[in-house]
Formats: sequence, structure tokens, C-alpha cells
Amino acid sequence: MSQRQNSYFLLSLGCSKNTVDSHSIAALLDEAGLRGTDAADRAEVLIVNTCGFIDSAREESIAALRELAARKQDDQYLIAAGCLAQRYGHDLPAQVPQLDGVIGTRRWMDIVELVKRLRARKHPEPIYHLPDEAVTVGSDERGVHPGLSEAELRSLFADCAADLVCVGHTHWPMDVRVGAVRVVNLGSVSNPLPPDLRATYIMLEANDSGYRLQHRWVDYDHQAVIAAAYQVRHPVAGYIARYMIGQRQASWMDRTADRQD
Repeated sequence: MSQRQNSYFLLSLGCSKNTVDSHSIAALLDEAGLRGTDAADRAEVLIVNTCGFIDSAREESIAALRELAARKQDDQYLIAAGCLAQRYGHDLPAQVPQLDGVIGTRRWMDIVELVKRLRARKHPEPIYHLPDEAVTVGSDERGVHPGLSEAELRSLFADCAADLVCVGHTHWPMDVRVGAVRVVNLGSVSNPLPPDLRATYIMLEANDSGYRLQHRWVDYDHQAVIAAAYQVRHPVAGYIARYMIGQRQASWMDRTADRQD
């Protein structure tokens, strides 16, 4: 057995969102039994979470991939993740021939499955995990939202010992009591759902004696966001634009409407 087996090296480039995604990728790999290392030569899986917004970021990402590729051994797998992978995925192996896998921004949560596929493959061709539709983002993930019934909420928080739980991902501001637990969804700064397309966030002050929480709503220029997304050639600019103009609707919103009828 190789000493590198079940270990990974993860290099995160670009914006703070990439950093957050990298932490999530690392958490999934840790949960699957892989251990992180800061030394690329000791890792079985080499991942570069790339950035592709501007020329300098693309060049930095390609350079990082090529540097790892030049030192990669037969028992190592090199994976390109992130924005550059999403936008130029099928073209990347032409620039980095040693690439083993490509996974985009829309399904980074499938990183463990990609590693399993790489280990099982019988041919050296790269494996691409690049779903065509952005609507697949997180479609199988659980979240806390108004579409959940009271019974479902009580089941989720049945063993919770906290008096305040902050949740996210579903982009819908929410503040409810579930037994003795206060459940708060911060909402979304950039992916709002209709009818209220304002950005939402919370202000939380806490100390040993308790906490004070305020939900806040802020209007902003949605058209400016759309223009900026297209200007920098964001890989999912159209997806963002549909959020900004209120065309996106979560599947759980139908459940809420049914209960109100």
C-alpha cells in the first residue's frame, strides 16, 4: 500500500467563495476517511480549487496545476476544481495533459465520488464531472426552510441542546420556534427568492447572559449585479441573473403554497 493512500493536498485560489468551497470539500474528504496534508508529494489526491474570472487568475491556476503535474507520480491523482474547471473544463487537459479529473463549481459536493471513480478507472483519460445545468446545485441537499412542516422541524431539532440555531443555504429569511429552540435562517445577500428580492442578514450580539438578534433587509441594484456578472464572464452569469430578477423559485415553495390554500 502506498504511503500516500487516503490523503489529499488542497490548494485554494481566488475569492473568498472558493475558500468556503475548499473548506467544504476538505470536510467531505475528511468525513470519507482521507487526511489532509500540506505536502503535495505526500498526498494521493491533489486538488487545485481554481479561479477563472480574470486573465491573471486563470494564469495562476494553470501555473499551479502545471507545477503539481510536473511532480505527480503514478499513484497520485490531479484534480482541477472551481471556476476555471467549470468554464474551461473539457479544454483544460490540453493545457495540463496530466490532469486526472475535472469538477466544476456546480457539483463540488461530489468530490468523494469523483475520487472513487478515479481509483476505479481502467483507462488514463480524464474524468469530467461537469453537469450542464446549474439547477443541479445542491438539489439533493437538505435545508431548513418554510416548506418544512412543524413535524419535520421537530424531528430535525429533536436532539438539539442549543437555544439558538443559525442555518443557511436555502436563501430564505426565517425565524421560528421549534420547541425550546429558536431557528434562524439568515437568508441571502446575493441569491434572493421572490417576492422580496432584498438582501438579508442578521446582527447577532451574544455574551454569557444571552443574545440579541436582529434580522435586516437591504435593497440594492440588481441590474448592476447582473451587468458585473456578465462583464467578468462569470461561468453561471445567467443563473445569477435569474435570481436577481426573481425568476428562481425553490421546489419547497410549492409545499408552502399548498398548505396555505
